[in-house]
Amino acid sequence: MPLDLLKSEQERIAAELAGAEKLLAAAETEFATIQETLDGCLAFLSNSDQTYMDAPAQIRRRLNQSVFERFLVG
Repeated sequence: MPLDLLKSEQERIAAELAGAEKLLAAAETEFATIQETLDGCLAFLSNSDQTYMDAPAQIRRRLNQSVFERFLVG
């Protein structure tokens, strides 16, 4: 195999490897963001009653509008 062909192939492989590493880093960052958001949601849901009770009236209203689909009153 000619040396110049070998060198160009090494450069191509190195460029592809760098691109793959960049994609992997982006995916890991996105996963970390998703995991952080999910952890926050689960923490809220595990103690949502206390969060609601501790919240000021304006935040309670926002929680009612965004979290609950409906209230059933018996």
